[in-house]
Amino acid sequence: MTTDTLIPHWIDGAPVTRLADRYGDVFNPATGAVSARVAMATPAVVDQAVASSKAAAESWKHSSLAKRTKILFAFRELVDRHKV
Repeated sequence: MTTDTLIPHWIDGAPVTRLADRYGDVFNPATGAVSARVAMATPAVVDQAVASSKAAAESWKHSSLAKRTKILFAFRELVDRHKV
């Protein structure tokens, strides 16, 4: 990764491509070097994320325990597979 790498917000499975007002550096904890930049969310992006989360919670609460467990275990496997 280079300092040219921009980490966007993700909402509804897609990156938010709007320009941010502010950005922050992302540091490699092993070296302290800046490895990327992250967009700071504007109030509009936060509102979009909250609305998306509310909609997702509505469908998620109707999912069976078995289905939710399967999804969370698959997510855990992805995290384990991609950890550095």
